Amino acid sequence: MQTNLTMFRNILDPLTDHARGLEHVVLLQGAKAYGGHVTAMTVPGRERAPRHPHENFYFLQEDHLLARQHGADWA
Repeated sequence: MQTNLTMFRNILDPLTDHARGLEHVVLLQGAKAYGGHVTAMTVPGRERAPRHPHENFYFLQEDHLLARQHGADWA
């Protein structure tokens, strides 16, 4: 998980510091973000649902992205 976060930070941080005209950053996550590999899940999974309480590198990336976005001109 830390390796994935480091790779994400290594591309996102310089990009958001220097890419003028950046408008949007998208993170794609798989079904594991919903916890279906750990326990039964509500179907269909919804992005607005609370996070499933398991460790997942998607959550680390999402948290970092949201922290970098604060006050930025991109979404």
